Amino acid sequence: MIGNVASRFSHLVASVVIARLLGKVGFGELGIIMSTVVTAGMFAGLGIGSTATKYVAEYWSDRPQKAGRIVGLSVAVCLVSSLLMALLLLIFADVLAANMLNAPRLAGVIRLSSLLLICSAMSGPVIGALQGLEGFKCVTRATVIAGILHLPIALVLVWFFGLSGAIITNTVSAGVIWLLAAKYLKIEMAKRDLAITFKNLGKELSVLWRFSVPAFLSGIMVSPVLWIANTIIAHQENGYSELGLINAANQWRSMLILLPQVFAITALPILSMAQATDDGRDDFQNGIDLMQRLTTFLVIPLFVFIFFLSEWIMRLYGEDFAGGAMVLGVIALGVCFQILGGTIVGTAIAARGRMWLGFLINLIWGVILISIVYALASAGYGAQGYAIGYSIAYAVLLVIGYWLMRKEILRKTITRVVYTVMLLVVLGGIGAVLPSVWRAIVALPLCAAGAFIGLRLIGFKSVKEIYPRIIKALRPESRAS
Repeated sequence: MIGNVASRFSHLVASVVIARLLGKVGFGELGIIMSTVVTAGMFAGLGIGSTATKYVAEYWSDRPQKAGRIVGLSVAVCLVSSLLMALLLLIFADVLAANMLNAPRLAGVIRLSSLLLICSAMSGPVIGALQGLEGFKCVTRATVIAGILHLPIALVLVWFFGLSGAIITNTVSAGVIWLLAAKYLKIEMAKRDLAITFKNLGKELSVLWRFSVPAFLSGIMVSPVLWIANTIIAHQENGYSELGLINAANQWRSMLILLPQVFAITALPILSMAQATDDGRDDFQNGIDLMQRLTTFLVIPLFVFIFFLSEWIMRLYGEDFAGGAMVLGVIALGVCFQILGGTIVGTAIAARGRMWLGFLINLIWGVILISIVYALASAGYGAQGYAIGYSIAYAVLLVIGYWLMRKEILRKTITRVVYTVMLLVVLGGIGAVLPSVWRAIVALPLCAAGAFIGLRLIGFKSVKEIYPRIIKALRPESRAS
């Protein structure tokens, strides 16, 4: 949590500086390029990171050779696929910039981003294996160091090189994380008498079909879908100006979803181990319930803070961003649906190894999102249409996900989610009708009220249960055991 918050805060501050240096259009161009890299990275990563997390967690203690082969297979497959995707970016940059992004001027920057793609993709299996070994402190060190370097590098490079400097900055950050994570993985594996092996990798190819392929297909229903939605906006009048608003809102989307993602990453290896035993059903359901309680407590006050102060937050990026306040607010609501549905249910699906189900759910989500964004963008709604489509699509995903996994999740967990969603919708409605000045006045009191309501929803006993667990986990003798 500490590592991710520090890293994300550094990136958030850097995004404000970069937006002011590049302007709304330039910031929109950066957003579409990063979306393109993330989309290509999904094809380069092939769902390998989550595969390494799940199977290393399951096998490292009793089948160490198998765990070593899975790490070797993950790294080898990701290396080949990332080099291939980087080559395709280099070759087709002109076509991609002119036809898909409606901006031929971006071809050179797209080629520059090919190295960023390789660094980002290759960190996936390495970090995934570290998380499977529960080496979260190592991941923290890597992300914190990269986060500390990110802001000063961004200031210099963006000042002198503009958009290209922003891409180089992101490449340096991704490269630092990759190299440090690889170093720490070697150390953590040595502690457990494990070794990465590239021999007899054919024995583990079934893992790719059972988990990596559906995980990849599920993944390409997310980043590529958002990229398509971005390209739809790019082809509208003042498209890159609208994308600038979306990119600014996405920086805060990343902040809102940050800690729930940390919970999910931490929970995946633990839940994977629980479901691997015959008597682990109760541990699995209670683990999901605990993750949902922690998430509920965080989501409500953070949503209120972002939604009710949205105009002031957007002004940080420049006066011409102030008109995107409601874009940020509606996207924040959609992120809450994403956290309560996609993050929690998605973790349960991954731990159970039911990735084909995850693919089906994400396919439905993607179709809904693209359809709504296309219809509203054609009607001239631009960034607002994107935000509305984002929120509706994740609301539908939440309903479908819990219905399909209702036998795997405790009823009290689902009931708590329903009450939380109702509260968020009511708060969003209040924020939408209040003038911006009144929203700012009531923001902090409502944040405190939201935290209190969150405690009521999860039950005050939850704090008494969770706090001793955290303290116990922090003790040296507990970590050693």
